[in-house]
Amino acid sequence: MNPESRIRELFAEYPDVIYGFCDISYSPYGRQYRSAIVLAVPYGKQLTTETYKEQDFEDGIQSAKTRLELILRRLETLLQACGILYDIPPVAQSDEKELLAPFSFKHAATRAGIGWIGKNDVVITQRYGPRVRLSAVLIDAPLTFGEPITESKCPEDCVLCVEACPCKALYGVRWDASKQRSELIDYHRCNRMRSSFIPRLGRKHACGRCLAACPFGKQSAMRELCGGVSGRAQAVLLNGPSSSGKSTLAKALQALIESKRSERYEVVSIDDFMKGSPNETIYEDDVYEISGDMCEKALEILGSGSGVIIDHVITSERIFRQLTEMLAAYPLRTAHISCPLDILREREQARGDRCPGSAEASAEYLYPKDGYEMTIDTSRGTQAGNALTIYETLFKS
Repeated sequence: MNPESRIRELFAEYPDVIYGFCDISYSPYGRQYRSAIVLAVPYGKQLTTETYKEQDFEDGIQSAKTRLELILRRLETLLQACGILYDIPPVAQSDEKELLAPFSFKHAATRAGIGWIGKNDVVITQRYGPRVRLSAVLIDAPLTFGEPITESKCPEDCVLCVEACPCKALYGVRWDASKQRSELIDYHRCNRMRSSFIPRLGRKHACGRCLAACPFGKQSAMRELCGGVSGRAQAVLLNGPSSSGKSTLAKALQALIESKRSERYEVVSIDDFMKGSPNETIYEDDVYEISGDMCEKALEILGSGSGVIIDHVITSERIFRQLTEMLAAYPLRTAHISCPLDILREREQARGDRCPGSAEASAEYLYPKDGYEMTIDTSRGTQAGNALTIYETLFKS
């Protein structure tokens, strides 16, 4: 197994951790190392403005730090076993004057496609907002680099973090890759305020009010802002058991939307992210892991301004929650796709590319069982007619 596969296998054990790879030829470190593994570990406690307490925020940082150090140790062991030269840059700033670390985790995270820099001058992820702890491992080996993010996805008119800053150090400027840090934040002002607490706390004040205020990573808050974030782009979830006809229906719906609304919608199917043979037994843990990858792809499409049709087989509450949380910034429309069990069995046998019994099992464990905006029984009517029914229900003007 090549080093990248082994690294990805390690991260599969931490499905809540966001990671990516980037080219570091832009950095002085690029003279010795070719790639960076960038990771973002969510804080142990995802605080909101209403629940914010400085000590709780500090505790969340320390919880994430502990997990991060464990993962870094495991990565070190893996890289040593592979004989790969590596370095873990320090997180600490070199001095109190420039307040710069030797290697910027923030810039590496944007280049790895993990997130963008918000108006609060920290990395914002779709999944957790800014409430993550970053690190990076520099290695002298090739990796498959992520797609760099070069522009902010923060709404133009969102100033929640700016208003939350107690020392008014944020300028409310929207980041892009050409912006300097000094254009976003008066970092000396921020540092002076935090440092003033050292005599009392024995450390700098954690001050995460701008992080707690950020709506990204909070489903309800993002729904309030979704008009500013997503415009007309939305996600359509077709959830149903294997062999229920979702894939054909998704393509028919895609063509119908394009013909009637001249809008681009892309289809993302869980099948495209499956690893191994389609005839192998698939377990819930496997689906949870690849569903996260699928959601990242859906976010990429939505971020480009296109809509997305998601062809999924969700079999647990945590997979459903993962999808709704990751796509919280965009409207999510839902359709339950079903058909009688005997027809599922017939279709599964006829297609011949599924583990026998997977259709029946996925029908039994499908989640959620109800609460959809509509249900389509694909044993009735034509695919074109069913696609039209979905369109007329979910795309009313």
